[in-house]
Amino acid sequence: MNLISKPATLSDAEIASRAVVAANAIGSTELEGLSVSADLRADLDAWCEGEMTIELVIEKAKARHSRA
Repeated sequence: MNLISKPATLSDAEIASRAVVAANAIGSTELEGLSVSADLRADLDAWCEGEMTIELVIEKAKARHSRA
């Protein structure tokens, strides 16, 4: 599967919907007492704008946390 595809063309409503999803995920994480890195926030912003797939966001997050 090609996770880095050409940017999706999203409607303003879809961008807004994704922004709510991302904000809820960040808020939930912070409520649990954890922090969200600037890298993940940037990746989520890119996903909200259709510049990155959610699969790539997840893959990048896993890679960041599996480094030794």
